[in-house]
Amino acid sequence: MGKKVSIELVCQQCGGTFHVPRRTAKKGRKFCGRTCFYKSLQVPVEDRFWRHVQKSPDPDGCWLWTGATWDRYGTFHSDEGTVTAHRFSYEHFVGPIPEGMKVCHTRDTTLCIRPSHLFTGTNQGNAGDASQKGRICHGERHPFHRLTREQVFEIRARHADGVKIAKLAADFGVSRGAIGHVVRNQTWKEVGHEIWSG
Repeated sequence: MGKKVSIELVCQQCGGTFHVPRRTAKKGRKFCGRTCFYKSLQVPVEDRFWRHVQKSPDPDGCWLWTGATWDRYGTFHSDEGTVTAHRFSYEHFVGPIPEGMKVCHTRDTTLCIRPSHLFTGTNQGNAGDASQKGRICHGERHPFHRLTREQVFEIRARHADGVKIAKLAADFGVSRGAIGHVVRNQTWKEVGHEIWSG
């Protein structure tokens, strides 16, 4: 049986070294044990926050979050619980976030936490801004698309001719709900309602 390979890491709290199996190191182990982990939580929240910020040398550049992430956004364990890093930055340096508002990025860099690069907006406004800037993929640009433009044309034309949604779903190998969204123009809006000619 082969020898287990361990890796030496440096504890972010006490600065001492410790060894962990290679597979554990890949998970991002940061502390030598629970004692140092809990001590790290007692460090002032500002100090813990700044540990994970990389400031650009450009005077107007982004401040990038280097800590934990989830769904392309930085996450931070504040005194009130886990929050996104950009929301923590906005609340800490700018002020309270109005109820129901999102914190948006002016430069479309989701890991940027620089307060001057953040602004508040509604969920609808944020989605509209993202769509206008081409950050939301539609149609065949979407990585999980199941239909093509030509198929959407055909589905709409056949439905206009009286073909039932269940039949179209079976023919194209997608759910009835997906077909319903297509024929009601709830998805594939950019295709329009031109009649498909095959």
